[in-house]
Amino acid sequence: MQKTAKNSIVKPDNLVFILPLAALVIVTFFTAQSNTPVIIMSIILVTGLMAYFTFRFHLQVLLLKTTALTLPFSIEIPFLMESKLRFPGEIFILTAAMVLIFEILKKPYKELTNAFHREFLWITPFIMAFIISIPFSEMIFVSAKFSFVNILYISVFLIFLGRHLRKNPGLFSRLLLLYGVGIIVVWIWGFYRLWQWEFNPVVMRGIFQPFYKDHTIFGAS
Repeated sequence: MQKTAKNSIVKPDNLVFILPLAALVIVTFFTAQSNTPVIIMSIILVTGLMAYFTFRFHLQVLLLKTTALTLPFSIEIPFLMESKLRFPGEIFILTAAMVLIFEILKKPYKELTNAFHREFLWITPFIMAFIISIPFSEMIFVSAKFSFVNILYISVFLIFLGRHLRKNPGLFSRLLLLYGVGIIVVWIWGFYRLWQWEFNPVVMRGIFQPFYKDHTIFGAS
């Protein structure tokens, strides 16, 4: 099995890069068709496949590195009900959440409680707060979407990332380096665009587009 994977033109680790491109094609096509259920199912299918291959071939570290590198280069594309999807960063984040589910389902109950006890113990109140608050909102859909996104980010950046940082002590510095490289490239892009406009402060707000829609989001990142 290992020889086959090594000699194959499409290696398992390359799927982490290939499948998001397939997701972009699918999302773009069905966005044009305005077929909301198919868009959702397509994204779930592609990210599910990507999560399976990541889990199957133990590519979690590669997934985290790819996410760190691509986050600064993510661009907004139309999604559902005037909401936006940051591609490919949020595709990778959704994939990481699905990989986390695979990891949880694979472990026996006793091993599971030992492996995830520390994370769930203090994160559970935050997750419950997001879920409980949904019915009290005047805009249920907006509240549900807001809660889902927050729970997704909590699951990935506090639970999934935390577990693999403990397994790989040097991973944190490498993730910072990869993310820093991306941010520097975007900064150079913004500086170039500002130079094109002769350093006019009026255009400062949008110089990082399409990667960041304004300079405050770039600074917050």
